[in-house]
Amino acid sequence: MKRKFVLLAFIGLSMSFISAQNVQKIVSVIPGGLHRTLTHSERETITELILTGSVDATDFKTMRDNMRVLRVVDLSKVSIAAYSGAAGTEDKSAKYKANTIPQNAFYKEGHGAGKRTLVEVILPSQLDGIGEKAFFACINLERVTIPASVTNIGAEAFARCRKLMQVTAENPKPITNLGKGVFSGIDTNACTLYVPRGSKNAYAAAKQWKDFFNIEEFGEEVVVVEEPAPVPVVEVPVAVKQIFERALTGIEFETGKDVIKVSSNSILDEIAKVMVDNPDYILLINGHTDNVGVPESNLILSEKRANAVKYYLLNKGIPSGRMIAQGFGDSKPIADNATDAGRQANRRVEFVVKFEE
Repeated sequence: MKRKFVLLAFIGLSMSFISAQNVQKIVSVIPGGLHRTLTHSERETITELILTGSVDATDFKTMRDNMRVLRVVDLSKVSIAAYSGAAGTEDKSAKYKANTIPQNAFYKEGHGAGKRTLVEVILPSQLDGIGEKAFFACINLERVTIPASVTNIGAEAFARCRKLMQVTAENPKPITNLGKGVFSGIDTNACTLYVPRGSKNAYAAAKQWKDFFNIEEFGEEVVVVEEPAPVPVVEVPVAVKQIFERALTGIEFETGKDVIKVSSNSILDEIAKVMVDNPDYILLINGHTDNVGVPESNLILSEKRANAVKYYLLNKGIPSGRMIAQGFGDSKPIADNATDAGRQANRRVEFVVKFEE
């Protein structure tokens, strides 16, 4: 979906972090390595998991069975390796395809229950398929985006996800290789299916997809014009500017950590209110550090801090899709790292607030 934006503001923030009940972690993994990469305490407390690298069916089993409070899983930057054996998501020895969400990924067949804590899964952008009963009976799953690369979805993959309110299909051509009952048990009268511009009629006529009562198109039609229309000047309300100006010095992090001090909550709450009151705003959250320490560690810390701010706002009701968190480590200083004052200025989170014309 393409949008046109106008830059509203760059806001420098002193580094911060997340409330104790919400634990977010970025993990780089190799196939089969998630369980041993996380400590027992992390497996018991992580609520948002962001993975990079490569995973296989045994890692999905770890997320399903050993991470009891896991709510959000971001797989957008991982590849899925093939696996064959008895340690995957089925209760027996089985084969699992590469680039495919494993069958029973978040459904424990022996217990007849899906992962109840799961609210959102961000799927890999290059994904071939979604296995049978992958998200079966994940009763609190709220939204899912099916990448355009997906060519097949197994039987009952999203069946009985009764709180699923938003399905986005990125391919303009409806997937026809669908197993039986992919969306059975979903309230298709309440759940909205979003499809690319110009493809609504195709989905409304396609098997299983046509069961959705509400089908909406996203994206913009291509319009050929002789001269580009001038971009209108958008005036930002003074009150909004003042809130972001106060945020420049109002947020602090615990030293060397991605922990938001309680004293910073009031400023973040004001930012959350601005986002609620202005639903067209998109918030870029960019984390930065000084040059003390190893560059790789600084990059990881900046990512954690940016995601900590994102998760704080997520818990204030700001949709994940309206926020983009990323870390730059010590690569973009705004002051001299040779001085204490310069290093302090470089330890920051910059907000870039944009809004649709």
